[in-house]
Amino acid sequence: MKILKFTTEGKCEEKEISGTLESLQAEVGGYIENVRLFADKDIAVLVDEEGRLKGKSENRSMTSLVGDIIIVGVKGKDFCDVPKRKVKCLKNIFCPEVMG
Repeated sequence: MKILKFTTEGKCEEKEISGTLESLQAEVGGYIENVRLFADKDIAVLVDEEGRLKGKSENRSMTSLVGDIIIVGVKGKDFCDVPKRKVKCLKNIFCPEVMG
């Protein structure tokens, strides 16, 4: 599964992961929580649901959230690849300095 990951250090990267629950949890560093930031139903923002309790740092890309964040695609009730047509737009919004 292709995801976008935004770290607390301000790093933005496209990654390929297996797409299992365990791989999603490993990317955010804990139990995943789907945070609704967009009206768009074909992407989801996943965070560590206990990030604030764990004292994780504020995310530089999405300052209302803490810890590393991933964006995944959504198809029905399943997570999938981030839609290709949205990758550049999401990077421009959340990591404009990376896009130059």
